[in-house]
Amino acid sequence: IEDKQLPDCVLTCRCVKNADGKLELKK
Repeated sequence: IEDKQLPDCVLTCRCVKNADGKLELKK
């Protein structure tokens, strides 16, 4: 996911970067 297209999880501070450097929702 590009920084220009931030998913909702980023807006709610619930995202983390995984090993691939991609954003994913915290579990």
